[in-house]
Amino acid sequence: MLKNLSKHVLQSMAILIASLIAIVFVFSHYCELRIEGVGATDAALTSAFISLCLLLILIIIAAVFINIILPECSCIFHGLLLMRHKSQEQKLNAQEESMAETIVTECIQYSTGSFLRVLSEEELEILVGNIENLYLGKPVYKPIYNENLNQLTSLDLFHFAWNIGKRILRLRNGLIGPEMADFLKKTFPKRLKSVDMQTIRSKLTSEDGKFSVGLIKPEEPLSPHAFPNFPLA
Repeated sequence: MLKNLSKHVLQSMAILIASLIAIVFVFSHYCELRIEGVGATDAALTSAFISLCLLLILIIIAAVFINIILPECSCIFHGLLLMRHKSQEQKLNAQEESMAETIVTECIQYSTGSFLRVLSEEELEILVGNIENLYLGKPVYKPIYNENLNQLTSLDLFHFAWNIGKRILRLRNGLIGPEMADFLKKTFPKRLKSVDMQTIRSKLTSEDGKFSVGLIKPEEPLSPHAFPNFPLA
C-alpha cells in the first residue's frame, strides 16, 4: 500500500513539475514571438501547441522513469544490498565456525592430555567422540569403564566437566548443569554409579572435598592436568 502511495506521489509530482516547465516555456516563447512582432493570437496558439507537445513529452519521460527505470534501479539496489548482507553473514558464520573449532580443539587437547595416563588409546577416542557429540548437541555418549578412574575423585570429574562444558556449551547456549551431568553419568557410568544427577548438577563447581583438578575460567587457557597418581611424561 505504501509502495503504491509513493508511486502515486511521484507521478503527481512529475506531472506538476512538467506542467510548471510547460507554463514557463509558454510564457517565455509567447514573449519572444510578441517581441518579433507576431500577433497575440498567433503567438498564443503557437506557444500553446509547442508547450502541449513539450508537456506530453515530459509526462511520457516521467512515466517511463517512474514505472520502468526507477523500479529497475530499486531492484538492482535491493539486490546489491542483499548480496552485501549475505556476504557479511557468510563472513560472520565463517568467523563463528573458526572460533568454535578452536574452542572444541582446545577442549579435546585438554581432555586427552589430562587422561593420557589414565585411559587407553581406545578410551581416549571414545572420550573425544563424546566431546564432539556434546558440541553438536547430540546426547549420545559411549561409556568408559576403566579401573584407573577409581583413583580420581568425583570432584576431579566434576571440575573437568565444568572446564570443557563452560566453553563448549556457550557456543550453542546449552545448559551446563543438566547437560554436563548427563555427559558424566553416561561417559563414566561405573565410576559415578553412586552419584545421582542432581548431585552432579549442584556440585560441578564445588570445592568442598578432595580434588586435584582445578576450575579454569573460560577466559583462561586450558592446560592438560597432571593427576597425582598418573603424572604426565
